[in-house]
Amino acid sequence: MALAERSVDFRILPQDEGRKPLINEGKAFGELLTLYTNPIFYGIGVPHGDGSPVITIPGFMASDRYLLQLNSWLLLINYKIHFSGIPINTDPESHIEEVAEKAKRVYEREGRKVSLIGHSLGGVIARGVGYKYPEYIESVTTLGSPIDGDFEEAVDPFVLALGKTIIPSFRNPEEFAKRKEQLLKPLPQGVRSTYIYTKSDGVVDWHSCIDPDPRATGIEVSGTHAGLIWNPRVYKHIAHTLASVPEKKLSTSLSSLGFAA
Repeated sequence: MALAERSVDFRILPQDEGRKPLINEGKAFGELLTLYTNPIFYGIGVPHGDGSPVITIPGFMASDRYLLQLNSWLLLINYKIHFSGIPINTDPESHIEEVAEKAKRVYEREGRKVSLIGHSLGGVIARGVGYKYPEYIESVTTLGSPIDGDFEEAVDPFVLALGKTIIPSFRNPEEFAKRKEQLLKPLPQGVRSTYIYTKSDGVVDWHSCIDPDPRATGIEVSGTHAGLIWNPRVYKHIAHTLASVPEKKLSTSLSSLGFAA
């Protein structure tokens, strides 16, 4: 793996090195086009899985359809995908319970813990499930998710205002404070966590996407916030993260197919 991308920097940086202007997110569609030209999207050069279960969780105001490329790719590299079932992500408190119930059913049916991958607000939901229901969860991977609890400072003002208008718990001071408090607590022992972020994020300040827990892994990639779900570098790190979960065997790799890595 590219170790240079597996870096976490906790220095206090100038303000212009935090969240980028929201207009920066317009570059995301170009990243989608780039994805289709990258060998990683076709399963080349990354470890493949062993059919273990994964639940993917969309970001704010998005549905499972938004994760079409990511889910298709995970199927290609041999993971069993379970959709979150969220029609539109606008109520994280309810969605945490819904995803947890799905993870429980998968665990009871397949006898295997579930890995969660969440984009933006979906990552906050994934972390909430991992915190409250660790008995069903193998790992939590977030993509550009503000997990330090300080939403007011981390999230773009326009996006935050929209969230407070639409998300019920954001309008409830007690629920809002409860979610912030929980995000500051470390995940239970045994739940692996990986936090992928970009310093070019135009929605969330990248500093808020990093968990200070020494057990957590922080990975920096280049690209936009919206484009994290289409980013080949993100896909590469997801593949390695899922494959590194204990007791998993890598079923396929580029070298096993007779190619040079």
